[in-house]
Amino acid sequence: MPSRMTIDLIDEAKQAKSTYDGERSDLDRGIADYVIPQNSAINTLKTAHTDGWTDGIYDNTIIQAQQTFSAGCYEYMLSGEWFDFTAPTIGGEKSEIADEWYRKCAEVIQELLNESNFSLMIQRHLNDRNSFGHGDISLEQGKERLFNFRVSPVGTVFVVEDDEGLVDTRYVSYDWTAKKIVGRFGEEAVSPDVLDAYLDDTQRNKKTFKIWHIIRPREDTDREYGKIDGKNKPFMSYWCEENAQHELDNNGFDEKPFVFSRFERWTSEYGWSPAILALPTTRASQSIMRDLTALSELKVWPRTIVPDNFKDIIEWAAGGATVYPANSANGAKPEVWGDGGDYNIGKDIFEMLTQMIKDCYHVDLFKALAERTKQMTATEVMELVQEKLINFRPTFARFTSETLNPLLNRAFNLALRAGRLPPVPREVLEQDESGEFSVPQPRPVHVSKIARALRALENKSILEFMQQIAGLLELDPNLFFDNYDADKLVRTLGDNNSLPTDLKRSTIDRDELRNQRAQAQQAQQAAAMAESATQSAANMGKAPPEMQQALQKQLGM
Repeated sequence: MPSRMTIDLIDEAKQAKSTYDGERSDLDRGIADYVIPQNSAINTLKTAHTDGWTDGIYDNTIIQAQQTFSAGCYEYMLSGEWFDFTAPTIGGEKSEIADEWYRKCAEVIQELLNESNFSLMIQRHLNDRNSFGHGDISLEQGKERLFNFRVSPVGTVFVVEDDEGLVDTRYVSYDWTAKKIVGRFGEEAVSPDVLDAYLDDTQRNKKTFKIWHIIRPREDTDREYGKIDGKNKPFMSYWCEENAQHELDNNGFDEKPFVFSRFERWTSEYGWSPAILALPTTRASQSIMRDLTALSELKVWPRTIVPDNFKDIIEWAAGGATVYPANSANGAKPEVWGDGGDYNIGKDIFEMLTQMIKDCYHVDLFKALAERTKQMTATEVMELVQEKLINFRPTFARFTSETLNPLLNRAFNLALRAGRLPPVPREVLEQDESGEFSVPQPRPVHVSKIARALRALENKSILEFMQQIAGLLELDPNLFFDNYDADKLVRTLGDNNSLPTDLKRSTIDRDELRNQRAQAQQAQQAAAMAESATQSAANMGKAPPEMQQALQKQLGM
């Protein structure tokens, strides 16, 4: 007998799917047909050996534009050392010891990411996000490696937002064989229908069953205070079979394990992408390319009029000769006809359409970044990409805040619980009102190529401002120091230029250096005053007696 919770959760999942089907599935399938055809089996049955995957594609401009954009996002946002951790600011202060510990943690997390399947899965996620406008990626603890990333295909994942517009609930549908279900959950956990298919050699690898994986926040009323087992964790992880309404597993996560990223939030839970903007243009370019192809074929193989009394064979091969009666007065001569059409006009329109598609995907930005030469100065590079970077800034900001930061925090927590991070110093721990200690979440800092380029724009603004006020500073240097924090400005310029962090003095060392300098200056001033007094005394001793007596009287000696 199915439980009420299982019935309710399946109903919720089916309702979320119904909402997606009604609002979004047709658009996503239309996008996939032109942009990412390998993912176009949305609400339709396609197999690897059937037609229909690339039907209607005559021009692959948008496919290449999306691939260039996604590859550029990976290369300039996620390659090399693309992030760092700093300590959170607590009470307006930050511990240097804590800051150093978080930086070491970032190095460990980077190594764990390199060992995992992150590179492969994040590229799939970028393809989905940049094509459909939304994509799912999750991070769970693996069997052989600590980090195991998964990407659920668009059309199988359905989401719900909370009251703040953040996706906190996810339903994923799977069509799994009996072998796969039993392999994941064991014979004792599955329904009789699945078990029967599993025990039947002819059905084990063929018959499929729809199952659901549901992740959502657990209500406080559904958790037993003080317990930390799977059924009482903050996020529910629930697996069930749809037809049998059978529970397969009820477990949980300490934090949300998935990210549902959106290129830009649209009217519902799902996202907007450049492909949506470029879709009408893409349909037009496909039509123009189809017509140009037909026109070029017509020019190569023109239509021919053949008289009804023509009995010879028309030779179509290059250099071929067709024989017709000499005394026919052209009556029996085949003629070309209906081969009109201006190829150049169609070509011009096509080139205009394809450029519009490339502009939607910032293709010129990544070409500018990829094609720059080593001889170019940093200023020349910035001038080259500054305008294009400004247009790219919003999607970069959303991707870091909505996708990368939650994944990095999730990775940090997994590594912390697994004991893979360095020993935690006392300066890192935070104590709550009940006296319990915890490790605060780090503050991710992005140091990728794009992040550095965007920060270089900030440097450019600072330097231009300094040049503008140079004349005023000659009149009064305190105008700057009275209005701006010079220490923060210098450190910001260094950070924006990605100077190695080990070159930067800690604020403690900086203040100590200034104290030593001030003490040395005071000592020098005291020595100079003492030397001056000694010299004055010596000079006074050389003065005539009457002058010494007058000076002593004046000084009250």
